[in-house]
Amino acid sequence: MALNIKDPAIDALAEDLAHHLGTSKTDAVRQALRARLDALTAPADIDTPDRLNQAMYVLQTEIWPYTRNADAQPDHPDHATSRGR
Repeated sequence: MALNIKDPAIDALAEDLAHHLGTSKTDAVRQALRARLDALTAPADIDTPDRLNQAMYVLQTEIWPYTRNADAQPDHPDHATSRGR
């Protein structure tokens, strides 16, 4: 089934993407849709560096201050022993 894009702004975006990719508008739309679907259906994997860094930032800035050892630094070697480990 064919896709008929009637919105000039969307057509212009497809044209611009095709130009940057060096391909046709059809292929540009195909690649964009595939990339978006892949991103939406990919498992939320904490092992990727960006997600791990983001998780660490949230832990250090939003959670650590509310713990009993808020005055200790979360990456300081003594913080583990101060909790009995």
